[in-house]
Amino acid sequence: MVLTTHIVVGSALAAPLVASGYPVLGVVAGLASHYALDMIPHWSYRLPSISFGKNRNEWHFKPNVVDIIFDVCKIGIDVLFGLALVFFVTAPANNYTTPLLLAGLAGILPDALQGIRLLYKKFPISQLQNFHDWWHYENGGEHDLMLTPSRFAAQLLIVLAGLFLLLVG
Repeated sequence: MVLTTHIVVGSALAAPLVASGYPVLGVVAGLASHYALDMIPHWSYRLPSISFGKNRNEWHFKPNVVDIIFDVCKIGIDVLFGLALVFFVTAPANNYTTPLLLAGLAGILPDALQGIRLLYKKFPISQLQNFHDWWHYENGGEHDLMLTPSRFAAQLLIVLAGLFLLLVG
């Protein structure tokens, strides 16, 4: 799933908790939302510096400088876009923007740990990744990356629902 989706939904689920005076629970809700979202069939963009084996657990890092720069830019744009959406939707309306942005960042934490696992495959990172994989929608490894209209529409509707919840909250 693209990171923008995780950021917006993590923030949206955190909003009522943060508004009720429970910002830490809001951040935990943002993190938990990641696992719930990953159960939905979805699309993720390809990262040229990462290749897959026969299944999701067989990742290989290709240390090509151009690919790494491209991937960092792609991920950075995705994260900044998600954070900007949350910021511009919530900043004018309330004083809870910072905890909501933190909840959105917590919503992408499991995917950030995937990147760390490429370089460090030992405890506790490997166990956290196994937990992430257990929740994740499976469709034969790389097929998870295929963009189909239904997978795109599902993420778009989820983001729009999250933005709506942030607007009315």
